[in-house]
Amino acid sequence: MALGDNLSVKMVSASDDSNLKNKLSNLSTELLNPFIHIRNWIKGEMLNLGALIDSIGEKESCDIRKQAAIKKLQNDREMVKKLSDGKFTLKHMFRSNASKTQVQSSLLEDIA
Repeated sequence: MALGDNLSVKMVSASDDSNLKNKLSNLSTELLNPFIHIRNWIKGEMLNLGALIDSIGEKESCDIRKQAAIKKLQNDREMVKKLSDGKFTLKHMFRSNASKTQVQSSLLEDIA
């Protein structure tokens, strides 16, 4: 067994074929770990999925804001109609006619 060990050491460290020794010593620095590539790919996919989930959430919140704006617009139109018809509104019960017309004009500006 000692003879085989010496033979393998001599084959690697022989002076006439030092190219093999250099190749073996540089082999560890030249090889790339495939798990790093896979890890980076998975990380990128996770970031993409996170961005997709965030965009879906933002779309849903945009729809909610749109519905709220439509509802506010309808409420403003109803209030303008009540004020123009002279109907009773609890909000404007103690206001004068001048302030009611001012509120009506500001609501019309908000609608437009």
